[in-house]
Amino acid sequence: MMKFLSAAGLRAVAAGALTGAALMTGGGAFASAEQADPLADFLTKYVAWAETIEAEGQERGTPLTADQLELAEAVGIRHPEKVRLVYADAVPFPVEDPEMRAVGESMGFIGPGVINNAQAFGYTIWIRNGFTMDRPALAHELVHVMQIERSASFGAYAREYVPQLLEHGHSNMPLEVEAYEANRKFNFSRYFRRGLLHLESMRLDEAIADFTRAHELDPDDEWTLANRGGAYAAMNERDLAEKDFAAVEKLDADNPIMLGGRAFLHMQAEEFPQAVTMLDRLLEIDPQDYWALRARSDAYLELGEEEKSSADNDLAYKLEEQDGSDVGQVLPSR
Repeated sequence: MMKFLSAAGLRAVAAGALTGAALMTGGGAFASAEQADPLADFLTKYVAWAETIEAEGQERGTPLTADQLELAEAVGIRHPEKVRLVYADAVPFPVEDPEMRAVGESMGFIGPGVINNAQAFGYTIWIRNGFTMDRPALAHELVHVMQIERSASFGAYAREYVPQLLEHGHSNMPLEVEAYEANRKFNFSRYFRRGLLHLESMRLDEAIADFTRAHELDPDDEWTLANRGGAYAAMNERDLAEKDFAAVEKLDADNPIMLGGRAFLHMQAEEFPQAVTMLDRLLEIDPQDYWALRARSDAYLELGEEEKSSADNDLAYKLEEQDGSDVGQVLPSR
């Protein structure tokens, strides 16, 4: 993203630059800063210029892929099919206009050391060549598209954005806070989903590392803790697993991953009655959970209840044939 001055610095420098731009305007348009609002003048010119950039982007940009469309819908865009991604050597700014260039430099939009990696101008997102537009970064820019859509026009959005920037600074202004929340949310999703893939492939150390990163991004997500507890359980790290499961239980006493993980730990410790209790609760939630049926079948067999064991085993394999999955996986996952 762009580098910006502090909120106070922005207000002071922008005020001077805007006043100077007003005084320099030819043809007697502004004899003094009091005769017109220089910020409004800048925004009027900038919005008119941005409309040409939006039109160009619609012509040369590429539509979103299926996965990107899904992300745009998740962000809340009403018409994701209109979004276009445009790659360029630099995100455009009207540097050919000396007054607008002066204001842009004063506000941190352009200038030495300033790199604008991506910017939405409506339904087009312009992206600097070489910038990695990963899922969290795209989510951030799609939020800006949603904000523009919500504002009814780019002009209305710009007239909300710039005063917020001057008042709060880039990091703390409400529109950017909303967009950065999407970074956090979808960065969490990346680690969580990758953790699930590692868990299903029994790459347990990698799964735990990714679930830990996801937990740092969203400490209140029960599924992250439940699946990390499941990975610890698969490694026979009972204390660590129970710590995660205890935290999950406070959030949701019926979390199926937590129940299955505790059942697994009881089975490993040959605590078969306790395992059956956990598995009973799991099967109350989902009577067709064939992993739970198979595990309970094993527990019943250890307890000498062969008829119950056989019934669960037969039903588990029947469900396996219908589903085409492996009843022998270590733990269920979200």
